[in-house]
Amino acid sequence: MAKRKEEKIDYCPQVTSRIILKEIQKEFKKTKNSNTNILLSPLSFHAVLNMTAVGAMGDTLDQMLRFLGVRDINDLNSKFLNMIHVIESNSNGGPDLSFLNGMWVAHTHEIRDSFKHLANTLYKIQPKIVDFKLREEVAEDVNIWAESASRGLIKDILKPKCITDDTTVLLANALYFKGRWDFDEERTIDRDFYLLNGDMISVPFMTGCEHFTYGSFEGYQVANIPYEIGKNGDNKEVLCLSSFQMKKMDC
Repeated sequence: MAKRKEEKIDYCPQVTSRIILKEIQKEFKKTKNSNTNILLSPLSFHAVLNMTAVGAMGDTLDQMLRFLGVRDINDLNSKFLNMIHVIESNSNGGPDLSFLNGMWVAHTHEIRDSFKHLANTLYKIQPKIVDFKLREEVAEDVNIWAESASRGLIKDILKPKCITDDTTVLLANALYFKGRWDFDEERTIDRDFYLLNGDMISVPFMTGCEHFTYGSFEGYQVANIPYEIGKNGDNKEVLCLSSFQMKKMDC
């Protein structure tokens, strides 16, 4: 078990550090004057990049394996399987967690049997063969899939105009999570909260005296906060990442 945990910890930061944080900082710059929230899933990025790597060959495959920090395809699939094991092993009253992949392939392209096998067995997907010239139909099919996979939370994620004459493959991942903080609700206290525009509102805060892993960096803060994992009282720490803007306040 210790070895498996070490592999998962080593596996995630590859994409997280190179893509996720850059995307969050980029989106924060665009939305810093609005009330928009930003949520990105490192695991979803991994899933899409893994599926891309499995279908790649030659120099492209070598470059992707180096980027993902793995030795070969077998190593890549093994580490991804360990991640899926964590999701599927969640039970006994813990967070409601589901992980689904989707794939749409142009009818002009043939899919290798080896790829079909991995797609079905490891990534749990059956590639759909479509005609990308029918942009409205393909976009509607993707959006129906996304709404179903996210249990109605994500709608109209793909616009027909995003499908171009060069589109040959569409890869998608949906991660659904609903859990409860490992927290005594009686310790909820209303306190002042400052919005990005400087306005102050009163909101309920979770309070307590516990030890948490925390880090503050340029443009974002990170904290590990435990969720309830099941009736046995165990919990799993989940990485919470939020962009923020510091403003001087007159006291």
